[in-house]
Amino acid sequence: MTILNKFLLVSIFLVSVFTLYLWLNQPQFKKSRLQIGKNTFLVEVAKTPSQKTKGLGNRDRISKKEGMIFIHSFAARHPFWMKGMSFDLDFIFIRDDKVIEVIENIPAPKPGESPQYVLAKIPFTSVVELNAGSVARFGITPGDIIILE
Repeated sequence: MTILNKFLLVSIFLVSVFTLYLWLNQPQFKKSRLQIGKNTFLVEVAKTPSQKTKGLGNRDRISKKEGMIFIHSFAARHPFWMKGMSFDLDFIFIRDDKVIEVIENIPAPKPGESPQYVLAKIPFTSVVELNAGSVARFGITPGDIIILE
């Protein structure tokens, strides 16, 4: 076996190990039921910095009764962005187990566009991301009670 062949084999092995490492270290999301008013959704829970950074990015879609809840340890106007998104979203901002604000129909960036930032008007502790149109479809409004199981 030539030195070049050995080098290629070692390179392929190292790339494979690195790829496996990245795959195993992807943020894993716990799934929970979330009740908003009279509607129940299956949401992935993002609590850690890596989970919050990944969010719903780099997915093709989610079903109409699925979403993600981002849980923060303190109330603030935490910024969100649409990086890596390929579908539009509604944002539901929560504090004290109630909806306090909704922002609807935030578009996913088109190729070559910068992702849009989303910022609530008032401090919140959690935010739910659902498919665009969900707020209107399910009649979600400020004051709705939130129950995360």
